[in-house]
Amino acid sequence: CDRVNHDLNLLSKRPPRKINAVIVYKEFDIADPKNKLLLEALCQRNNVDEEHRLATPAVFLKGAGLVYGYNVGSNFYFKLVSTMEQLGDSCKNVKIWDTVTEEELASAENRITARFSKFNIAPIVLAGLLDGVNPCAFGALIFFITFLTVAERKKNEILMVGFAYTFAVFVTY
Repeated sequence: CDRVNHDLNLLSKRPPRKINAVIVYKEFDIADPKNKLLLEALCQRNNVDEEHRLATPAVFLKGAGLVYGYNVGSNFYFKLVSTMEQLGDSCKNVKIWDTVTEEELASAENRITARFSKFNIAPIVLAGLLDGVNPCAFGALIFFITFLTVAERKKNEILMVGFAYTFAVFVTY
C-alpha cells in the first residue's frame, strides 16, 4: 500500500506530459464495511477475478481496475500511466467512487455474503489447531506449570489448569 500510495502521490504532483491531466485520487480504508462494498462493486464492474476481490491495494479508473498482485506487478506506476494513456479522455473528470450506485452496493454485499458462506468450518478449525501449536504457547504453559509446582499445588490442580490453558488457547485461535 505504501508503494502504491507513493506512486499515486508522485503521479498527482507531477503527471507525465502525455497524460495531460490533473490526477485526483482518494484513499479508502478497507477496514470500513462500506469501503469493502465499494471495493467489491468496483471489482465487479471491472471484471476482476473473484479470488482477487477485496485485495488491496487497488486503483480504479473509468474502464479499468488495477489490483496489485492480480493484474499489476511491482511496476504499479508504469502500469497506471500506460492504462491512463490507453483510456485517454474517457477516464478524465470522473470520480469513480461517486459513480457506484446503491444497487451495485447491494449486489456487492450479496456476493460477499455468498462468498463467505461457502467457507467450510473444518479447515478453519484445523488451521486454528496448527496455529495453536507454537513455541510461545508451550513456553507460557511450561512457565505456568512450573509456577504451580513451586507453589506446591496438587497434581490434579496442575493438570486441570494445564487443560484449561490449552482449551483457552484453542478457543482463542
